Amino acid sequence: MDRVLAQIKQALDQVQTSNVLVITHFVPHRQLLWPKPVRVKTPRHERIYEMVVAMMGSQRLGDLLASYPQVKDVIYGHIHGVHPPQIYDGITYLNPAVGVNKPRNQEWQWPNFMQQWQHQLVVLDLT
Repeated sequence: MDRVLAQIKQALDQVQTSNVLVITHFVPHRQLLWPKPVRVKTPRHERIYEMVVAMMGSQRLGDLLASYPQVKDVIYGHIHGVHPPQIYDGITYLNPAVGVNKPRNQEWQWPNFMQQWQHQLVVLDLT
């Protein structure tokens, strides 16, 4: 994460525009990470959960992005599922994932990939 933060900071320091879209694979805000499942009750499961969450992303990224007023929108990934846009610190966070379509984990709201994908598309006005 230190490398990601350094690279994004370097790029944002060079930006001369007032409306920046950041695209990252990592989850940039703690509110966007998975909540702890109720079955996580033992110290071992707690360590595993913390490790998985740490690999997904970091609030440090969200804090960095919030320190640049020109950042207006962030597209992030790394987690599956369909998530509505969220706004934190004046930044709109979007996850365009189509979700998982498996018998054990069915997240699609539409009958096929193309319809699910089209439903997830977002048009941003960066002017």
